Amino acid sequence: LLDATGIPVDSMTLPGTGADDGTETYASIDGQHKYTASPTPGKANVYKEPIPLEEKLRAQNEAGNAFFRVDGAQTFSKIVDINVSLDEEGLAMIEDHPNWEEYVQFQELTVSNTGDTTTDEG
Repeated sequence: LLDATGIPVDSMTLPGTGADDGTETYASIDGQHKYTASPTPGKANVYKEPIPLEEKLRAQNEAGNAFFRVDGAQTFSKIVDINVSLDEEGLAMIEDHPNWEEYVQFQELTVSNTGDTTTDEG
């Protein structure tokens, strides 16, 4: 973020390339403010139509099904245990600030399911 004289007043760095979940920005493009799927820090704004929310949610659902339903038919029970291992610094951040939405890197993630595989009808 630059002030009126072009001096940086704030900045941030995205983890990775920013493309992991489709980074978007709100920018002035051709005299109008629009959301664009093509952030261009330090360069002229470029318009690239963002993926519609419905498509993003459909892709997330498909990825979840591919992960949890290995054979396409397997179902999990109503309870799935998700275990996340954190280092001491990450755990301290969460414990010290329980109301923050702060990203912390995890060391390991496991998902297990040992319960009933019935589903609700309705």
